Amino acid sequence: VMFVLGFFIDFLEIAVVVVPIVAPILLADPGANVTAVWFGVMVGLNLQTSFLTPPFGFSLFYLRGVAPKIVKTIEIYRGALPFIALQLVALIIVALTPSLVNYLPTRVTLSVETAPPPINPRLQYCIEEYLFDYYDTEGDALRGHVDKLREANLSVLPEKRQQAVNESLDRTLHTFELVSLVRQTEADRLNYEPQYRPLHKQVRRLQSQQRIIELEIEELNQNVIRISRSENPDQIALERVEAKIENRKTEIAELQSQIPATWTEANKTFTDLDKAEEKARRSYRSNVDQAYETIAELRTVLEGAEELTAIEPQLAALEEAVVHNSSEDAMAQIKESEQVLGPIGGTSSIKTKLSRARRALRGKNPDSEKALQELQEGLKIYGSELDWRRQAAVELGHALATYDEAIKDTIGLRLQRRLPPEQIQSVASCQSVHRDRSLQF
Repeated sequence: VMFVLGFFIDFLEIAVVVVPIVAPILLADPGANVTAVWFGVMVGLNLQTSFLTPPFGFSLFYLRGVAPKIVKTIEIYRGALPFIALQLVALIIVALTPSLVNYLPTRVTLSVETAPPPINPRLQYCIEEYLFDYYDTEGDALRGHVDKLREANLSVLPEKRQQAVNESLDRTLHTFELVSLVRQTEADRLNYEPQYRPLHKQVRRLQSQQRIIELEIEELNQNVIRISRSENPDQIALERVEAKIENRKTEIAELQSQIPATWTEANKTFTDLDKAEEKARRSYRSNVDQAYETIAELRTVLEGAEELTAIEPQLAALEEAVVHNSSEDAMAQIKESEQVLGPIGGTSSIKTKLSRARRALRGKNPDSEKALQELQEGLKIYGSELDWRRQAAVELGHALATYDEAIKDTIGLRLQRRLPPEQIQSVASCQSVHRDRSLQF
């Protein structure tokens, strides 16, 4: 349509008049296979072609203005035909292969500093397509890394953290089962789509016609109200409108009768298959997130061992501050220690004790004994935390770092800040191809 309009209408008029009408319709229809980038390029190519198409092509007028009089206008028109043909070829190529248009913008978007993180919902399907193939080829290597970490000296960790690490490793191994489940549920849905699609298209077309008629009935009902409320209601006009309403209702009943009897069951079957796939994908995502969170948190805790060691003198001085200093001064020192502990991972139990000690010193009747007791309990926890962190950093730190490096771009990919460079190309290629989700609506 825009190409034909280019023969007669200025490109600005096409952009102002046609685009606001066409764009919302195409971009809102999930089955239209249209992305905003692709649509913009198609519009741009059409507008560019309008500069060449007679009789109102601007480029033709420009050439006419500078060409010698011996060159006839009809010759200029003929000379423009090969270039118009090239533009049409470009339009056809872009129309048939949207990925040619979408790939580069998508890749650039994923490569810049402000790129969406891997946990972005729009990226999940393509990331999983890449990772599932990776698991097929490198699954044994991942299992090997799990075995190596199990062989490491996990006994240096507190019991709860040992249990958390073992559960994390179990989740990593469970990932492969969940991948198989996702693939199976996806295959079930895809196998059912060919027989469901024609039925879905037929029913949605009938329902669309029904909605149009229902809107018309609403308008007719408004007319009935307006006629009835007038001072001298026109009974003939009222009966005519009511007759139209009945006719429209009959049309709706006829449309509903055309819906196949198998539609309800078929729609339920497809919906169940789609939900099963989505549930499997959610299970996979939750599993890998929990599998990696434990490892990432433990590494953060071990890396904070030096910082925790550095504040030992400051914490040790708190007892003396509570005994010899005023309540206000002691509270200020405790508050300062809490702030120092804040950025250090895994110190919440220590901070809780310090906070209770500080609260015990508040008010008109500060309880120094209770504050001292809470401080001593906090220092005991601090000593215990410091001991196991130092030992774990030496005996387990390297094995944990090696394991983290092995899984962070696969099992832990969703929790990274950006996609790694080697995955951007694959994800961009996948993202540039439209996924037809029309059956989900």
